[in-house]
Amino acid sequence: IDVWPATGDKIQGGSSNAVDPTSIAAGTSREFYSIDAAEWLRDIPVGTVLQRVVTNTTTGTNSTSTTEAATALTATISMLDAGSKVQVTAMGPWAVSRSSGSPTNMQGFLRLWESAVTSGTNLADQRIGYTYGLASQPPFAVAGGGYAAKVLDTPGDKAATTYVLGILTSVGSANLAQFNPGSLQATMILEEIAT
Repeated sequence: IDVWPATGDKIQGGSSNAVDPTSIAAGTSREFYSIDAAEWLRDIPVGTVLQRVVTNTTTGTNSTSTTEAATALTATISMLDAGSKVQVTAMGPWAVSRSSGSPTNMQGFLRLWESAVTSGTNLADQRIGYTYGLASQPPFAVAGGGYAAKVLDTPGDKAATTYVLGILTSVGSANLAQFNPGSLQATMILEEIAT
């Protein structure tokens, strides 16, 4: 629901007759306070979670060379407020192993993008994999683990914004990067935070 003031009035220091920049989500309510004859304040404390989107998957995706396997977990949030931020919490398991041949490196990134793979904004990443020849890292072993990223993003408008969590292999031509090995669950939580 969008809310406009009475003719000549304004909300939260905005222009006269302008819509409240923060829509009211379904199933929620809001109080407005009149502080003088023409201005209203809305009761939304900074840091309030305006809405939350939770998504998860157990689908695994593979990648070779420098191709992304970033379609494994995608989530979209439609903003209610042009000035709010999105808090993204992403958790996903991964694995890296030899695909073929004898690569000396099996490395890549587990990465969180905004908007789109590669061409989108890189919000956070974690280097993964092994380098051949290091005593502490057996060659061609399967590397497995988890990843958690929690970042704040400011899309800048009320349009729907998409986030993608996936794998980018970066070294060698015979790498095999797996997202969600063994059908383990990856989860992404999107929260719109009032500012």
